[in-house]
Amino acid sequence: MLSKDLMAEGRDQHRKAALASYNVHFVHADAPKNVRLERLLAPNLAAALNMADGLFPETTILRIHKAPPRPRMDTYPDARFIKGAFLPVRNDDQSSQPSPAD
Repeated sequence: MLSKDLMAEGRDQHRKAALASYNVHFVHADAPKNVRLERLLAPNLAAALNMADGLFPETTILRIHKAPPRPRMDTYPDARFIKGAFLPVRNDDQSSQPSPAD
């Protein structure tokens, strides 16, 4: 469950602070062997724990920790699946046709 707004208002300075992603591992009392995982966004660990207590009542929270940042999408090369193989995609403005001098 991810929050829609990725920024939170600061109480004292009225500026927005970035939220961090936290993984919450918890179990319900009627199914103690079924460990569930949810992700939520909060400004810090204490706020994430308070939010988890409110979102998942009547559960036992086993673990809550900061999730690793997701890799930036622009670091991966672009590719398309064409005729059974992944082929690179050109992103520059050059045409894929050979030049007339070739």
